[in-house]
Amino acid sequence: MKSPLFVLSENIDSLERLRTVVVAGGYEPKCFASFAEFLSLLPGRQAGCVVVNLTGGAVDDPAMIAAIRECAPRLQVIVLATESVEPAWRESGAFAILSKPCSSELLLATIHRATAGD
Repeated sequence: MKSPLFVLSENIDSLERLRTVVVAGGYEPKCFASFAEFLSLLPGRQAGCVVVNLTGGAVDDPAMIAAIRECAPRLQVIVLATESVEPAWRESGAFAILSKPCSSELLLATIHRATAGD
């Protein structure tokens, strides 16, 4: 059984594209269009991985990772970002930062690495 996978994007079209990619990769993601909703439904001590798509909205704050770590310290965070955003996120403790556009193969390989120890 694969580790839990969450996908977070405030852009509904991007959320659907990401869901399609990870389902094709054999995952059964739980998808969220709101960071507040994601945090409110995140079980404590949750392992697995969350893919965060930065879209210029409320989730574009590296402090978000601290909030995730507080709720679920074992959850790995993969950030999809533009190159101009990357440095701040690298310092935040994300498992990986992938530059957009990102290939499906790279995203799935990164998810696999992030969940390999669960």
